[in-house]
Amino acid sequence: MGNKAMRVVILGSGSIFFTRRMVMGMVKSPVLRKGQLVLVDSNPEKCEQMGKFCSKMNETFGGELDIRWTTDRKEALPGADYVVLAFAIRNYHYRETGTNLSKLYNVHVISGETAGPSAVFRILRAVPEVLRVAADIERLCPKAVVINYINPTNVIGTALARHTKLRSYAFCDGLYECLGGLFTKYLGTEAMTWQNVCERYSMRLGGLNHHTWLWSLEQDGKDQMERFKEGLRKAAEAEGAPSDAYGEWDLLRVFDAWPALFCHGSEYMRYFQGKGSRPARDHVVTRWSLPQRIQWCRRVWNGIKDCNDGKITVTEAMTDHSTDMVAALLESIEGDLNRSFSVNVPNEGRIPNLPSNVLIEAIGRFGRKTVDIPAVGPLPPGLAALTIPSIEQQELALEAALTGNFHTAVKAVACDPLVMSLRDAEELARDFMAQEESDMDPVWDAYWRNPA
Repeated sequence: MGNKAMRVVILGSGSIFFTRRMVMGMVKSPVLRKGQLVLVDSNPEKCEQMGKFCSKMNETFGGELDIRWTTDRKEALPGADYVVLAFAIRNYHYRETGTNLSKLYNVHVISGETAGPSAVFRILRAVPEVLRVAADIERLCPKAVVINYINPTNVIGTALARHTKLRSYAFCDGLYECLGGLFTKYLGTEAMTWQNVCERYSMRLGGLNHHTWLWSLEQDGKDQMERFKEGLRKAAEAEGAPSDAYGEWDLLRVFDAWPALFCHGSEYMRYFQGKGSRPARDHVVTRWSLPQRIQWCRRVWNGIKDCNDGKITVTEAMTDHSTDMVAALLESIEGDLNRSFSVNVPNEGRIPNLPSNVLIEAIGRFGRKTVDIPAVGPLPPGLAALTIPSIEQQELALEAALTGNFHTAVKAVACDPLVMSLRDAEELARDFMAQEESDMDPVWDAYWRNPA
């Protein structure tokens, strides 16, 4: 950004999963440790507690960031170089209610954030608010780079790409966190990080976020896919059902491609619903645990408060797992390092057997002067048939979010590969609408005047 001090704004800074690790990455980076960071959250207590905690991190690790916090995004946005979207509407509440409601209709999902009927209604809740925020960004800091971290990230990214003039990218930390460990496990190498994998291997890896596939792997011009397959086979045999490796191996055997984030990708496919002729042979998705998430959130927030009160150190409060991927991304751009990241961008022919105007996930290199996201190539036979139904569902959900048309929302639920009855689709949509009415955009008030 020239000689001007970088200004980063995080909208949704009360996200304990995201904000702390990003700020940790910034204050430890020689590239990012200076400049201005503005934390924005609509919850005054969370906003202040996170602001104080990040200031302590800055001091502890020798950062020189000017850290401020506010509940008013319009106060924060002017002059921003980067705006990170990390907010959610009652995230774990709707994960719980959404997975429970789906289960009543014999649809089993893990968290329902990007797949399953509940993902349709997450899109309906999130898209209108994201576009309202985007309008403020366009007015107050139109040259800012927008980094979307809100799920489903590819759909939110699509809304930003089609309905704003902002420069935006959509990200998910799943591959960044998991790929190194999984490659280490299946290839039998020394421990690798995401960057290690990207530097050492040439890959064909792409698809939809949480529905991404690897079908070619080379190192120094030599094929490594067979070695990878053999490692996965051994892991699947050792771990058995219902392990992720077991489900991954089943998909790799049939489709000649590895599901790179199976823990979420399994939600997209009917094979893992336990409805086969002999369910004991199959991996079956397991719903996430609300009590465990609440315990984790309370433990983290108690740690933040204890640190702010001087009872424990920053290091003691940062023992849990989360991600610093966006800090690494900003460092790559600002430092012109051209590191590789998985990113969701308009397809534009990168995967020619998927629609050109949807967001696909691929690997790109990010520097100050250039962003290079090369073509991936066509998905292997069969994978487009698994992927396109999810694209169609997400397109319908996005249309419903923009128009407030309940009939379109029903069609989106009915297109879900996990929904086996049209009557169920209609009832599911009505039940979700009733359950989430308090957090739906005012455009849906028309539905309640004359519910179908």
